[in-house]
Amino acid sequence: MKKATFIFTFLTIFALTSFVSAKPKPAPLKQHAQNWRYFDDGTGKPVYLVSSHTWMTDLSSPGWPQADWDANKLNKYLDFTQYWNLNFIRTWMWEHDTGAEGIWVKNVQGKFDLSQLNQAYFDRLHSFVREAEKRHIYVGVMLFQGFSGAISLKTLNATTWKNWELHPMNATNNVNDIDGDPTREGYGIEIHNVENTAIMPYWEAYVKKMVDTFNDCNNVIWEMGNEDPYPPFTKHFIDVIHTYEKTKPKQHLVWYSGGAGTGNDNLYSSNADVYGPESPDWGSKNAVYFKNPPVVSHQKPEILDSDHLGNHTTPVTFTALDQRNWTWKSFLRGYHPLFMDSYDYPNWNSISPTANHPIPGVSTSPLWDPQRKSLGNTLRFANKMKDLAATRPTEDTNLCSTGYCLYSGGSEYVAYQPEVSGSITLDLAAGSYKVETFDTDDSSTETTRIIDWSGGKKTFAKPAHVNEDWVLYLVR
Repeated sequence: MKKATFIFTFLTIFALTSFVSAKPKPAPLKQHAQNWRYFDDGTGKPVYLVSSHTWMTDLSSPGWPQADWDANKLNKYLDFTQYWNLNFIRTWMWEHDTGAEGIWVKNVQGKFDLSQLNQAYFDRLHSFVREAEKRHIYVGVMLFQGFSGAISLKTLNATTWKNWELHPMNATNNVNDIDGDPTREGYGIEIHNVENTAIMPYWEAYVKKMVDTFNDCNNVIWEMGNEDPYPPFTKHFIDVIHTYEKTKPKQHLVWYSGGAGTGNDNLYSSNADVYGPESPDWGSKNAVYFKNPPVVSHQKPEILDSDHLGNHTTPVTFTALDQRNWTWKSFLRGYHPLFMDSYDYPNWNSISPTANHPIPGVSTSPLWDPQRKSLGNTLRFANKMKDLAATRPTEDTNLCSTGYCLYSGGSEYVAYQPEVSGSITLDLAAGSYKVETFDTDDSSTETTRIIDWSGGKKTFAKPAHVNEDWVLYLVR
C-alpha cells in the first residue's frame, strides 16, 4: 500500500510539474494570431508597445553609442523608461565615423577596412540590448542611417551637413577602393544602391553579423533604418534577414519605417512584418497621423513614431492637450505610438532640460511630461483590459460618438473624448457593466456600475473629476 501510494504521489507530482513547465515561455515577438494589430511574446497575451526614445547622441557631433553613453548612462535611461511605464526603445546607429566604435575596423592611418567588421561595435551594442532585456524592455535595433550621408544635401536643405565626408564608403576613407559618390554629387548616392555589386557584399556581411550577434535575444525588433529613402535597398535586406534567420534558432520581426520621403506605399508593398508610416505634412498640427490617425488597416502592426510625423518639435506648438490627444487617438485607432524625446539634449528648439527630472541622474524637459505620461497610461489600460486581443478599433461615430474607441461588442469598450468639454455616447450592447472614467491629466478615476442595460445608445456626461480630455472604460 505504501509503495502504491508513493508511486501515485510521484506520478501526480510529475504530472503537475509537466503541466507547469508546459506554460509558454517568452520568445521573440511575432504578430498576434487573434489580432494582427498587436504582438505576441510567446505567451499568447497581446503586446502593445510605447516608447519615449532618444537619439543616444550629442546631435552636434552625431554618433551612437557616443562615448558618454556608457553602461551607467544607459541604465539611467532605462530607469527613465520604466519610470514612465514604457516598454520599448530604439537604438540609434550612425554609419559614418563619429569617433566612437563603428561598424568596420579603422587602421592607424584613419582609414577603414570594409572587409573587417569591428567586433567591439557588435559587442557593445549587444550588451546594451541585453541590459534592456533584463528589464523586459523591447528594442528596435537600427541597421542603416540615411542621415550618415545617403540623403542628398538638397533633400536635407543643409549646406553644412558633413557626415558624408566621414563615411567609411567615401573614397578617401577606406582601403578597399570603394567610392560611394563616383559622380561627385556631394553625398553617398551609391552607398544604398542595391545594384552596386562592389558595395553590396560589405552590407550583406554586416547585416548577417548583426543577425548572428542578436539571435540569442528575445527583445529585438529589426528596424531597417532611420529615414533612408532607398526602397529597393531596404526591401532587399528585409528579405535577406528573413531568409538568413530561417537558419537560426530564433526569428525576429522586421520593421520598415518611413521618413525623408520614403513613401508609405513602399512600406506597405514590402515584406516587412511591421510598418511605420510617415507624414507627408511633417510638423503640422493638421497632419492626418497627428490630428486624426486612420484606423490601422494594412493587416500588420503599425508603429507611429513622432520623429516621422513632426509632433516632437516644440511643446509650444504641441501643447499638453495635444500631446495627450495624439497618444490616446493613436492607441484607440490600433497603433503603437513612439515619441521622439529630446531627453537631455541641451538646447532642443531653445528648450533646455531640467536637472534630476523626473528622477535623480536624469535631465529632461518637464514640458514633454504629458506626452510621456500619456504613453505609459495607454500601456496600463492595454495591460489591464480583459481581452485586448478581442477588441477592434473603430472610427464609426454611430458606435462611439467621438470616433475613438476600442471595443469588443457586448464585452469591453475603451472610448476617448479628446475635447476639453464633451460627453461620450456609445451604442452599448445589453448587459451589466463596470464603468470607469479616467482623467488623462491627473490620472484620477471614478468607478460606477450599469445594471441590466437593455441595449442601445447611452450617453456618458463629462465627469466632475475630469479637467480636460477623458477616457471611458466599460467591461462586463
